[in-house]
Amino acid sequence: MAAAQETLTPPTAVPATVAPHKELRSQVSLTLSMPAGAQSLLVVQALPPGTSYQGGSSRWNGRPLPEPASTPRGLVWQVPVERAPSGVLTFTLSHAGALPALGTPAVAAGYASGLLLPVSGTPDLAQLGSLSVAVPAENASSIRLPLDGSDVQVRDAVNVTVTDAGPEAQALMVNGAPVPATLVGEEATLTGGGTLRTYIGVPLRPGANLLQHGTDQITVYRVGPTEALELSPLALIADGRTPLRVQVRAVDASGRTTNLSTVTVASDRTPTSPDAVPGQTGHQLRLEGGLGVLEFAPQSRAGEVILTVSQGELLRTATFPVTTERTTVGVGVLSATLGLDGSLSADDLSWQARASLETEVGVGT
Repeated sequence: MAAAQETLTPPTAVPATVAPHKELRSQVSLTLSMPAGAQSLLVVQALPPGTSYQGGSSRWNGRPLPEPASTPRGLVWQVPVERAPSGVLTFTLSHAGALPALGTPAVAAGYASGLLLPVSGTPDLAQLGSLSVAVPAENASSIRLPLDGSDVQVRDAVNVTVTDAGPEAQALMVNGAPVPATLVGEEATLTGGGTLRTYIGVPLRPGANLLQHGTDQITVYRVGPTEALELSPLALIADGRTPLRVQVRAVDASGRTTNLSTVTVASDRTPTSPDAVPGQTGHQLRLEGGLGVLEFAPQSRAGEVILTVSQGELLRTATFPVTTERTTVGVGVLSATLGLDGSLSADDLSWQARASLETEVGVGT
């Protein structure tokens, strides 16, 4: 987002010289969209000198968020996908006088594989990697593994670990059918009682598979071959400094991300992303876990990006608009409180300004 300067104008009845030494509070709003397949967003906002973050003020669509981490490059918020795939991140800053200009936030998307990809600005991916939302080691249910919602690539079977409160085994069900006890390959007694069992090579069908054990259930997905290539705009703002970014995603027939490693790119613009196979005809974009971000040089004027990606017989063409940056600033209510003696003087004034700085980060889908 472009730096925005907000000016707070006091009421005419109050001397303007009073305001500078009073604390002002401004609410900042960032509109964000989660890229397809992402599990979380990491948002980095540098604070200008003279401003400070108000503890406990972070909200995602009005719901409280954990406090941001403090790093040399600014505050870092983590927004998990279960909190909604798109919405508004708000937080409050304290400052004296007018709210200083805020720089463009840097945004990265986190994926279940641990991959981090840039979305907006220039996020430090190495630094953010240590702050990204941790993937749990196991489920908090009697079905310990595999993780709920996980993808099974290449194989058509998976190992399943369950726990039983006693020595008797409850039936493990997959898509409504019982799993034979002959598939139990490991069994151990847990400290404090209970039994841990691992079923080896439990068959899965393509797509979603429902696993049930007692009253607990999870869903895992058997990922099939790549059936389509998806293109999603991430940052297509003509501000003269932010790289244009488009996410490339390889998916199977169910829309799950596959493990395709490269695609061939053709565009009316020259990509700045590294060519994964320089000796091969065309620009090759490397994908990690079926995901990649294609970058182009920053643009200062509105226009469009015409893009084609292909792999074998698969081909996807799209045209995306490149628009000028959209930033709006709205100022809320300024208030002055009367002194206890009923008169209004400079010493009695208590100032609070609620200014809303709203910006749209990235384009999203």
